[in-house]
Amino acid sequence: SGDEVEFQGPCGGFEYEPNQLDELTLLASGGGITPGMQLIRSIMSDPKDKTRIKLIYFSENCNEILYREELDQYAGCDNRLKIIYTLGETPEQWEGEEGFIDTAIIDKHVTKPNGIKFKV
Repeated sequence: SGDEVEFQGPCGGFEYEPNQLDELTLLASGGGITPGMQLIRSIMSDPKDKTRIKLIYFSENCNEILYREELDQYAGCDNRLKIIYTLGETPEQWEGEEGFIDTAIIDKHVTKPNGIKFKV
């Protein structure tokens, strides 16, 4: 009664608008996928938005990949979304990457500046 709490955030200067970019690369880990999911859902639900999304998503193991079914469904039917999963513990026959998102994974998967409009 009478207590006051001050809140701030979220902080950041990125506001998405359809077709402002040719490509958007999202780097996420664990629960950090949540803001990325908002962008992915927004773009996937708008067929007029031509923005391509590349998601590089680290999870400790397969069972901890949040939204995997939804993500795979989008990627399976819409070529605007490409997903690169990377795991701390990889099962046999794993076809994704292994280990944290490091410079090697970024060098391999993040688009190099080539005249297109993109953000990471």
